[in-house]
Amino acid sequence: MEGALKIRHLATLGPTLAVAALSSMTVFNSAHADDAVDMAAASKQFMNSCGVCHTVEPNAEVRQGPNLQTVFGRTAGTLADFPAFTDALKKAGAGGLAWNEESLDKWITNAAEFIPGSSMPYAQPDADKRKLIVAYLKSFAGGAAAPEKK
Repeated sequence: MEGALKIRHLATLGPTLAVAALSSMTVFNSAHADDAVDMAAASKQFMNSCGVCHTVEPNAEVRQGPNLQTVFGRTAGTLADFPAFTDALKKAGAGGLAWNEESLDKWITNAAEFIPGSSMPYAQPDADKRKLIVAYLKSFAGGAAAPEKK
């Protein structure tokens, strides 16, 4: 019923204003689609699942795994500050693998299965936990990217 009222109200605006209003509602709704994720829970899940080996703090010391602050959108195996990427991960990156929602989900599900020869021993079978981790990593996207190895 509420949607019908909005549509009837839009009809009173005239065609130009109605299109502008619909466009802004679409942008607003799609921009907030990821807001459904509880970022406090996502941060906690990242720390519980990944925080021993990884950090997201800028300029933090390298741990067993690379800093993940700029992982979202980066080519796999290319963070300049991390010297220990496996040949398998570098090859996957050279073949075009970049970290996005889908590839991170597959990686976190079972890294060794997703990229045989990789060294990350972690596997998270719980889709809800993976969603939180990916959302947390994605929340850093848009910041200054770390330099890639060439």
